[in-house]
Amino acid sequence: MNNKKLQILSKSVLGRALSILGFFKGYDPLPPAYVALYLTYRCDLNCPFCYQDKSKITTFPDMTLEDAIIIENNIRKSLWFKPRVHFFGGEPTISASFLPIFKLFAGKGYSLSLTSNGHVGKYAQEILNTAGRVEINLSLNTMDFGKTHSVLEMFARDSGKKNVRINLNCPINRDNCGRLSEVVDEFKESHVESFVFQHPAFSQQYNIGLDPATIEKQVGEIGKRKYKFPVLFNPRIRARDIKSYYAEGPFPVSASKCFYSWVVLLIQPNGDIAPCEMISAALGNMKNASLKELWNSKEFVTFRKSLLERGADRPPCSRCCHKRYP
Repeated sequence: MNNKKLQILSKSVLGRALSILGFFKGYDPLPPAYVALYLTYRCDLNCPFCYQDKSKITTFPDMTLEDAIIIENNIRKSLWFKPRVHFFGGEPTISASFLPIFKLFAGKGYSLSLTSNGHVGKYAQEILNTAGRVEINLSLNTMDFGKTHSVLEMFARDSGKKNVRINLNCPINRDNCGRLSEVVDEFKESHVESFVFQHPAFSQQYNIGLDPATIEKQVGEIGKRKYKFPVLFNPRIRARDIKSYYAEGPFPVSASKCFYSWVVLLIQPNGDIAPCEMISAALGNMKNASLKELWNSKEFVTFRKSLLERGADRPPCSRCCHKRYP
């Protein structure tokens, strides 16, 4: 699930309705709407602002096609509908199993999406030949946009089919924090669904060299302009809260509601399920237990209940992009 969808969900009627889930004390009567399938934790880049735990590269070998077949079969037998499947990593497209796993889920009729740093261009033709709709989140990790323009051009060649939608995601870092409006302008004529800037999250080490006043000014500048696609900032904090967001210590803006573990099923490369990206505790494995059992297992219900009781304002949740901010 991309950031645009998460933000819309959090503000929609459905997002407000999710508040009712608090009455179930951690039990989730609804099945997961999205599956985040981590194919690998490896990446062909080494971005200094990446918050992925590098130790997972050795802990979790890449997902195999055989394991993906078991996982897909489990999902299909456990749910009465097909959830959106999002391929993630690391860089999911560098896995040797990416294309076979992609074709597996595409052939079963799932709506698909993926996040890529641009390496996905290698598989442009195969993705364009997919019968169903595919959303691609392209990450802009440097101020060199040649690779991104190249990927956009690859998918534009067969625009008549219009089965591929592209969102641009740009992590805010020391190289671009004073040039955010320039970054958007670079792609103002591109046919993209949305443009999302990602505030650095979870650890102050990623905020080194960033000037909150400059970022706040850039946010205001972008807000004055009109683009043919929505420009979002994630997490969706108010402009007046940017300085405190980038300051040391806990983020003082309360945002205790988080429904990620009620909506998204996160599956790691070995089949383990986890409650979210930053809490890697295994709550069972898709290869040896039914999703019906796992989704409301004692461990998963206990986690959701603890989130309801303690809220989501403390680390590692205090600056999470999946929460609803006022």
